[in-house]
Amino acid sequence: MSIECSAWGMAEPTRMSVTDTSIRNASLWVLVVGQVIAVLTGVAAAAYGNSFLTILLVIVAAALTLLAWRRRDKSLGAPSSVPANLLLIALPTALAGSSVSLVLGVAGCAFVGAVAILLWPQHPKITLTWLCAILPAIALMIVLRPNFPGTVYNGLFVIIGCAVVALAVMLSESKTAAMVSLVDGVGVFTVASLLLWLVGFAGKAADRTVGLENSLTGGERVIFPLSTSLAATPAMAAVFIAAVVPIIIVCPRHRLMRLAAVPCAVLILVLSDSRVSMVGAAVLCSSVLLAPRPFRLAAPWIVAAAAATPFVYGYIQAAVTAGSTWAPWLMRTDEQAGTLARRDYIWTQSLDFYGTRVDWFHQAFGFGSFGHVASGASGYYYVHFEGLGSDARLVTPHNTTLQILFDGGLTAAAALAGTMVFLAWKMSRNPSPIYLAGLSMLVALSIVSATEVALSPSHAHAQPTWWVLVILGMIMFSQEKTSEEAERQSSSVAESHSNPLHR
Repeated sequence: MSIECSAWGMAEPTRMSVTDTSIRNASLWVLVVGQVIAVLTGVAAAAYGNSFLTILLVIVAAALTLLAWRRRDKSLGAPSSVPANLLLIALPTALAGSSVSLVLGVAGCAFVGAVAILLWPQHPKITLTWLCAILPAIALMIVLRPNFPGTVYNGLFVIIGCAVVALAVMLSESKTAAMVSLVDGVGVFTVASLLLWLVGFAGKAADRTVGLENSLTGGERVIFPLSTSLAATPAMAAVFIAAVVPIIIVCPRHRLMRLAAVPCAVLILVLSDSRVSMVGAAVLCSSVLLAPRPFRLAAPWIVAAAAATPFVYGYIQAAVTAGSTWAPWLMRTDEQAGTLARRDYIWTQSLDFYGTRVDWFHQAFGFGSFGHVASGASGYYYVHFEGLGSDARLVTPHNTTLQILFDGGLTAAAALAGTMVFLAWKMSRNPSPIYLAGLSMLVALSIVSATEVALSPSHAHAQPTWWVLVILGMIMFSQEKTSEEAERQSSSVAESHSNPLHR
């Protein structure tokens, strides 16, 4: 005989569901494991220095990847196979050859372009739209007005590079195949950069790091051969790490090769000691693995915030200074918290110069390539940075938006920022894990562009990150033919050839 509680005038006891119990148990485990990791990290960092933090970062990333792997069907999607575009895979490294020699870069582009023409299909499955010309137009608006140390040959290289990018993208079987090939191409770039450095090929700017201490290894920071910028190669490594994880999980083909490239990217981050790239790669990797949906919603806002960094940093500098006390290992011995390695001074001086010393025409359309030098803006801040390179006047504003303001004016800066935000919005609306990888790549580019001139056409010969953005934009703005359209086109061509009037 069962007696109900309500019969006795008492409330029915609350029953905890299985889901609530699981959440509570999971939260408890997260708290316990987090405390253990925090204690071990503190002890190990005190005993072995900041280098242990890199090891911990790799362990955490591996654990997150394993977690996502176990629930990949629910979080990212079922495994799929996409055909590779070998030309897109080779293109980032071929374009980066210009940092060694402009002739080498042009030769690499010419080779890729010639192969693309030889392999050109009768009916390409991807066609370009007018929107594909936005980023090349911004670049040409700048590089076709060369200033010291830019030359007309740099402008010709950009023209050839954009044309070859268009040919290579159109040879892809689909937009997702092109995006996967782009990620693989960035991976090939990181592997090639590390191997060239290991065999002793120093590159043109290796001596620029003399005296710059690596806070992780204790030695000197490394500029890798396929770039003349200290931040360019680690930025590419961060882009690869941020984008490759979803592809590794859902694309079984060539998985081992992608896994082999990941340690190369991590080594580049460690040897170059690029903190923005390192932290950005870790945060993006965690966000993509643990919270892909919130990441999609936040991505366009992150891109917009990165573009506005120099304009708003003065309002958030106090918060950054206070937050830096929680991560003292990010600070170098000769730095003050919150200055971002004196970037706050450069940004303030650059904005003051732009607002008070530049006429309305150049504010609207800029001065051309290396506009910070042609305008005299670098004279406002370069005296504090003498000794960093052969000519201190060439010290950049260390921000892509400011560089574009001096190079192409408000017109080019607004077009670039608007294009990137639109690309982020466009990719965030697609649930495909491949588009999630592309979105993570775009956000990584935005993050590194906030503290470097990573997306400046003036530095296209030294910043391969600019070419990654051009390729990504070309892929996203292109139009993919459906199978029905391709069949109709093939049928119409076949009928025209069979018609006696066309013989």
